[in-house]
Amino acid sequence: MGERLKLNGEAVHETRPWGIYGEGPTKVVAGHYAESENAENIAADIRFTTKGDTLYATSLGWPQDGVFTIKSLAKGNPQESRAIRSVGFVSGNTKVRWRQTNEGLVIQTNGNKPNEAAYAFRIFFQKQW
Repeated sequence: MGERLKLNGEAVHETRPWGIYGEGPTKVVAGHYAESENAENIAADIRFTTKGDTLYATSLGWPQDGVFTIKSLAKGNPQESRAIRSVGFVSGNTKVRWRQTNEGLVIQTNGNKPNEAAYAFRIFFQKQW
């Protein structure tokens, strides 16, 4: 737990829940900090928090190809259809490339898993006028 908070504290401390808690196929075990009780955490298991204008998306696993897809942030998604302005990687120095598609926000890393903790991304939306 200490390693995760050291790397991803920005996505945890002083944050609030977002409109949806997360996405992915893993059935959530009830209780606080219960993610470790899941049989297996995979990259499609994403949890969301927010702080001010920042959305944090934390993946519970690392994909073999280093490409994360966040379906909740797809273009035209009725729950969240805002355009994304920028995406950054919180959990290390890995550079990311991203694009928002009809399938989701696709984030491509260099493919190297930087640590054994969860993997958080910092997302900013375009301003709405």
